Amino acid sequence: MNLKRTVLALLAASAVMVSLPRCAKVVSPTGGAKDTLAPVMLKSDPAIYSTNFKAKKIVLSFNEYVVLKDFQKEFLVSPPLKNSPETRIRGKSVEVTLKDTLLENTTYSVYFGNAIVDNNEGNPLKRFVYPFSTGSKLDTMAFAGTVINAQSLEPVEGILVHLYTNITDSIPLKARPAQVARTNKKGEFTFYNIPARDYKIFALKDGNSNYLFDQESETIAFTDSIVKSSSLTPVTLNDTVKTKMTFSITLNAFNEKSQKQILTDYKRESAHKFRLSFTKTVEGNIILKPLYIKHNDNWFIKEYVTAGKDTIDYWITDAAVSKFDTISVQLSYLKTDSLGVLRGQTDTLKLRFTPKAQTSDEGKKGLFGLGGNDDEVKKKETLKIGTSVKKNGDAIIGRPFDFDFPIPLASVNKDFITLKDITDSTLIESYTLLEDSLKPRLYHLNHNWETDKKYGIEILPGAFVGLDGLENDTISFGFKGANPENYGIIILSVKGTNKPVIAQLYDGSKKLVAQQRGMANEKITFTFLNPGKYKLKVIEDTNNNGIWDTGWYIKGIQPERVVFFSDPKTKGEINIRANWENEISVTFK
Repeated sequence: MNLKRTVLALLAASAVMVSLPRCAKVVSPTGGAKDTLAPVMLKSDPAIYSTNFKAKKIVLSFNEYVVLKDFQKEFLVSPPLKNSPETRIRGKSVEVTLKDTLLENTTYSVYFGNAIVDNNEGNPLKRFVYPFSTGSKLDTMAFAGTVINAQSLEPVEGILVHLYTNITDSIPLKARPAQVARTNKKGEFTFYNIPARDYKIFALKDGNSNYLFDQESETIAFTDSIVKSSSLTPVTLNDTVKTKMTFSITLNAFNEKSQKQILTDYKRESAHKFRLSFTKTVEGNIILKPLYIKHNDNWFIKEYVTAGKDTIDYWITDAAVSKFDTISVQLSYLKTDSLGVLRGQTDTLKLRFTPKAQTSDEGKKGLFGLGGNDDEVKKKETLKIGTSVKKNGDAIIGRPFDFDFPIPLASVNKDFITLKDITDSTLIESYTLLEDSLKPRLYHLNHNWETDKKYGIEILPGAFVGLDGLENDTISFGFKGANPENYGIIILSVKGTNKPVIAQLYDGSKKLVAQQRGMANEKITFTFLNPGKYKLKVIEDTNNNGIWDTGWYIKGIQPERVVFFSDPKTKGEINIRANWENEISVTFK
């Protein structure tokens, strides 16, 4: 009977299973809509906006479990404290324990930024500020602005902005600020709950966290004007973060160039070259004398590595000096002493060069290590040559055909260089070949190229010989004179300044492809531009030295102004088309 009952039960269960829809499948239960809401503060102890504040601990309670994200980057107390508060999470609460004795009759703002986020989805409580006052009233003014990089005009994130009630110029070097704020990703900063008064403003990326500008390497920004009390904005106490702010000031951040002249590094990179690096453009003469070696008076040639002329390569032309792996050189130059005065300094530099190991024949094994081809000859090392005109490329009308070498040349033999007019089947002998006045590794071949005319160049071994004795290999290829109709043109107008300017053109990979100098009241023209998209940067070259110069705070010198061509439709891109002129303008504000 039991067996019969079991069989009947199985048959019944099978019938039920067969009757179920065959397309049904088991799925995991969903968790509902994704949580996108920020934590909500239910209460605080002491209450937010408290006056006569005397507590040592602040407890913020929320409607859900919270965590702290990027806390060190986001958290800040203003006025600044000497000791950082201790912060911890307790379930749905954030506790802040103050370690300092607070100033009397002072409004404090505890900036959490976006650090408080919910535990599940990481939704931040944005721009959260907890203000309180140790006195009987709460200050209710606010002030906002932005900090940008003076050279790139990109926003500077995480820099501290200082407000001082003492408005003397030297105050950032001597005293801590009265108020501080930190910039966000957009470079924006906001001071909440500050007194209604005039301020001096200064920005500092503080290298040693002491709120003082006391290191040359620290990024700074300043203005010549004072933040007037009339420019401050009243804040609504019960909803600080929603008070509409006007970003009324822009600070240009920069790093000062060292004003001390000191040798920072020296090294010998090859048998024929050593490098000296200084903190700034060198003032005075540099005198170099090899010790214990007979040498020519002109035993080197000099090449500046950087536009600021603070790094210099010295190419050794005297074989009696370059043949030694180690040479001692007496260096005499002007060095800044502890009082900031340039005084004569003499040092002895030991310049050591380690030759590369020679390739061993043991490394040239054949299949299964049984040996290589006995007739195999090591390829002769040659002097490499870079050319501004490439095979089947264009020689730009009015520009030279440039040769760039890895080392200065010991000799040039024009008899081994042949330039042909292929169109007319004639030799060209009227060209000139000149060494660049600033870069001894660069040579210019000058000729009046003609549009669409075909040319050929052949350079035989021995035409160029480097200081290391290496000769060039044979080079032979054809090219033609550029046709202007295949290129685009930019005609630039600059407004808002009467100073000299530097116009720089960058391609899509942010590589500098062209640069022109001129006056703001003149048209600046870029010709023979390959079709493509470019961005344009213009520098106000105040001292007319051909480079962008940074600022100097104690002298009140701002970094040289920069402006980019901007067009909301193209995001600042200039689209160059063949046989097309682009007339554009930029304005310094």
